[in-house]
Amino acid sequence: MTTSSTTWRPPTEFVEQCRELYGLECPPLWGTPRRPELKTLGGKVALVMERLGYTPMPWQRYVWDVALEIDPPSGLFWHRDVGLSVPRQQGKTQGLLAVKVHRAQAWKRQGIVYAAQTRSRARERWEDEFWATIEASRLARRFVCRRANGHEAIIARSTSS
Repeated sequence: MTTSSTTWRPPTEFVEQCRELYGLECPPLWGTPRRPELKTLGGKVALVMERLGYTPMPWQRYVWDVALEIDPPSGLFWHRDVGLSVPRQQGKTQGLLAVKVHRAQAWKRQGIVYAAQTRSRARERWEDEFWATIEASRLARRFVCRRANGHEAIIARSTSS
């Protein structure tokens, strides 16, 4: 694709797909189009987010649907790596928590790691945001919290993830 502008613009088909499938009037500046022929776990993550007490935003639905596409022959994720760049205060924490909670409930013995600039900052976010959100949600009974210093964990009772 050649343009006379130094700024890349998404292809028209991508813009139309984002508007039609997700109601995104302002499509991402870059991104992977959704492959509607592939199954995705995005809808299940959206249900988890609702059970956590949040309404999924259209951009989150788009990201989950693309990032969690399933390869039909193998049953594995289509994408090995997923990158996300979103400005501050746009729902990244709640969106990623929904993905983590879904994964913990969907598969046995999953190790899900969260890191921050420092250990104390990671503990603050883990306790004040992640556990507080789960504890106040309809999913609270499905999880147990371990607060031992250096061994903190939110554990799904049914899967030990």
